[in-house]
Amino acid sequence: MSHEQHKKPRRLTVVTLLICLLTAGQSLPAERSTGFGDFFPGDFLEYWASARLLLDGKNPYSPEEQLTLQRSVISNTQQPLMMWNPPWTLFFIMPFGLLSFFLAHALWSILIFVCLLFALPTSGRFTVVPLIDTE
Repeated sequence: MSHEQHKKPRRLTVVTLLICLLTAGQSLPAERSTGFGDFFPGDFLEYWASARLLLDGKNPYSPEEQLTLQRSVISNTQQPLMMWNPPWTLFFIMPFGLLSFFLAHALWSILIFVCLLFALPTSGRFTVVPLIDTE
């Protein structure tokens, strides 16, 4: 394989990562400047609340306690997001409950992005049709 053929996949990977990074970063300034506003952190809110409740010695599956804690983050929450995962999964999210919601959410987002970075180079190896034409 020539030097030029090695450059093509790397260039595509770099461009893809830049697009992901720019897309992810688009909403950050607006969220930070307006507090939470219309921002919704997705399922992470229920994971963080469950971990925090467990660390406080409370029931992580209690809708009332979930709602109270979730309203401390997003005040206009009407119904609690419930974590229905089995109890043994709390072990994996418990460290996030030690942090403030904002810091934990940032760390969670970075962790997901890092996992994406590691998965991206290998994803083409497992497809039937090559993702990049190497000829």
